Amino acid sequence: MVNADQLRPLPVHEAGSIPKTWDDFIPFAKEVADKNGVKTAFAFNGAGQSPAEAVAYQFGGTSFLDSETCAYGSGECIRAARFTVDLFDRYKTDSRDNVNAREAFGTGNAPFTFQWSWFIGMLDRTYKDMHFGTGPLPASDGTPPYGRYGDNAGFSATYTDDKKKEAAEIFWKMLMTTEFQKEFAPLRGLVSAHLEVRESELYKAQPHITAKEIISKGPAVNDDDPPSEISTFRNRAWSAIKDGGADIAATLKEAEKRANGVLSKMDNWLLWGKAGRKQGRKSSKATHCLVRGRAIPGVE
Repeated sequence: MVNADQLRPLPVHEAGSIPKTWDDFIPFAKEVADKNGVKTAFAFNGAGQSPAEAVAYQFGGTSFLDSETCAYGSGECIRAARFTVDLFDRYKTDSRDNVNAREAFGTGNAPFTFQWSWFIGMLDRTYKDMHFGTGPLPASDGTPPYGRYGDNAGFSATYTDDKKKEAAEIFWKMLMTTEFQKEFAPLRGLVSAHLEVRESELYKAQPHITAKEIISKGPAVNDDDPPSEISTFRNRAWSAIKDGGADIAATLKEAEKRANGVLSKMDNWLLWGKAGRKQGRKSSKATHCLVRGRAIPGVE
């Protein structure tokens, strides 16, 4: 996300012209922050392990090799975690003591922030005077994938009839293409489900508490991915690394070991991983195409 107003004093002021490599982006972000009198160049504090996960994909890594194998301790994930920690300690684009990245960006105290595209909806509601733009996340070599290029981009395609497995996989892969994501990402924070929720009196009274409850009244609900048992290991590992100074490699390898112990005993219907689901695994869920918890009528 880009604060358009803070870019205007500079010769380069369009999101598409922002440096595409980390080596070029980091000094550029610092220059923009300095010219606008703010300390945070690239706000990502409070985003959890998501920035490290995104960078791991840039390095050719992935959190899951398949539906039974976690890869938190892979060389790519370790390298990505070290780079993300360096954004705090070496490059100082943000601070562990800083406010949440959303607040820093929304209040004009950071020219850039790492956020998912749904943050557009929050900006539209909470920071209505913000003039913002979107741009691809910098990458090590300036080429895609720029961010988390995996199996949870707000979509899930499921099936119960084995004859529809191939069709579901083809459809899901289409949703993951760069062409589709580029068209969808700027709109994701304002999809119809979100606008529909806004009209509810219950939502207007307690928006953050009730949004999930309102959406869940639809014909289907999109389960989280990865399963909560696995997320716990990842979240604890990142907290230990970021806030406790734990050894990165040892901590991630231990999280991977524990996660694989859980995965070997379960069948999570949404977890595919980089290589797909393990052969022989079958889903027991109803056939739906889901967009952030809302089923698309007539699509199987």
